[in-house]
Amino acid sequence: MAYVRNDPHAPAVLRLKGKKVLIVDDFVNFRTTMKGMLAGLGITNIVEAFDGASALLRMSVAKYDIILCDYNLGAGKDGQQVLEEAKHERYIHYETIFMMVTAENTMDMVMGAAEYLPDDYLLKPFTKQMLEKKLLSCWDKKDALREIIRTIEAMDYEKALELCEAAKAKHPKHLAEILRITGEIYTKMGDQRRAEIFYKEVATMGRMPWAHFGLGRSQFLQGHYEDAKETFTQLIASNVNFIAAYDWLAKTLEATGDPKEAQNVLMMATNLSPRVVNRQKQLGALAQKNEDFKTSVKAFRAVVKFRNNSVFQSPADYTTLAKVLVDAALPQEGLEVLGEARQTFRKDLGAAVQIGLTESAVLQSMNRSDDARESLNAVLEATRKSPVKVPADVELELSKALITSGDQERGKELVRNLIRSNHENEALIADTKKMFEGLDMAEEGQELLDTAVEEVVEMNNQGVQLVKEGDLEKATSYFDKAAENLPDNKLINANAAYANMLYMKKDGRSAEGLYKAAKYLERVHNVDPQYGDLPNLLTIYRELSQEPLPWMIETR
Repeated sequence: MAYVRNDPHAPAVLRLKGKKVLIVDDFVNFRTTMKGMLAGLGITNIVEAFDGASALLRMSVAKYDIILCDYNLGAGKDGQQVLEEAKHERYIHYETIFMMVTAENTMDMVMGAAEYLPDDYLLKPFTKQMLEKKLLSCWDKKDALREIIRTIEAMDYEKALELCEAAKAKHPKHLAEILRITGEIYTKMGDQRRAEIFYKEVATMGRMPWAHFGLGRSQFLQGHYEDAKETFTQLIASNVNFIAAYDWLAKTLEATGDPKEAQNVLMMATNLSPRVVNRQKQLGALAQKNEDFKTSVKAFRAVVKFRNNSVFQSPADYTTLAKVLVDAALPQEGLEVLGEARQTFRKDLGAAVQIGLTESAVLQSMNRSDDARESLNAVLEATRKSPVKVPADVELELSKALITSGDQERGKELVRNLIRSNHENEALIADTKKMFEGLDMAEEGQELLDTAVEEVVEMNNQGVQLVKEGDLEKATSYFDKAAENLPDNKLINANAAYANMLYMKKDGRSAEGLYKAAKYLERVHNVDPQYGDLPNLLTIYRELSQEPLPWMIETR
């Protein structure tokens, strides 16, 4: 009998033949054993890596069909960090099977990760038959869901829903996963009412904890906090290890004005699954708000610890910990943490600004005014010589330092540009108001804020009016200039993309027009991947280009 490629009835030795495999393990004996198992499955194209760094290096120069990565890799990155960085750098994509190999006593280290999940886990010790079964199961699911996943990544949600509906009959063995994906699509579309109805229906079909989770999330996002609280509480009672439910229950409790109980819920979650950094950050911030500085310090220390060697390691991990240590009356320890940060990010000028600003504040809290001034001057000198891009909250902190140091005009100009790029960010605007109030500049600050916001609104309105009048050539030129002046403003860049695409619909598409539209859409996605109008804008782009945006394509 002749079999075709990916035929689910073909023997494993034929289905896996020719696949390229990367084995990542720090023990040579285990790598040798794995090679023997894979050879028995018809796989001979095998590459080895002995630690996280060597694994990522190999992934950066070659593509693999299967990656078998041990969790504990000795010094340096662990298996979860390898997976996170590989996906972040786009070394691996949907087509790749990434299987985490772990010993039973390390399962708690990977439990509860809400993002960057492996395709499956292999629990040591295992047999060739177990490996074969898991590989083939992963392959079957990827084949069944490939087109749906690609369509979701392109943000073509209506088409993805149609594909899910068709897949229910075509792939009944994957029905639960198809239903789960369907619910996620409604959530991504922002249609929370439709999501709630869907999840309620699925929840009656059997034991599907994810459906109850989706229901609670949709209730929360609609502001139905009491309903969400009841849903998440019941879910945790029946599924104590469903860690994401704790996160959303904590959000719900905080939204209903019970931050102390929210903290208790997060503490339970971190006891069950301590290595999820975002949860530790949420706990640290909540404990700080509740003035439980001991818990806050512990949580932010965990953030620094678990982000070590990670691609997501950030100077903010250290500066936040240093500030909390000041709150806990441990400023000297705060300075030590900043010293570690300076060593870790010694080649990053943006990090140096962030660290220096925090150091100045810590020194000031210790009544070391001269040292604080020296640290601040070093930061200001660095920014004068080479302006650097830093997070918005750090930029606001820098503007405050400039104003208090006597360079008021430069500080206010920094605020003006910051607000112009973020004129719809209510939280940032509120923080800016507080800053000016603390500087006894409330009236002047309000005037600056109002002027910056009005400037962007007026700029946008003028361009929109040109579009309404049908003068698309002029509108396109206008928004092109506006977007170059405000490359980080998502509204301006979204409308710049829209104007360019409308112009091409009228006068015919052009390489230049497609290039500009793609550039503006990428900026919007980088600033806010969940921007409400982005899916509709991408639909128009696909109609014009007949292909997805280059930055959304998974290459192999």
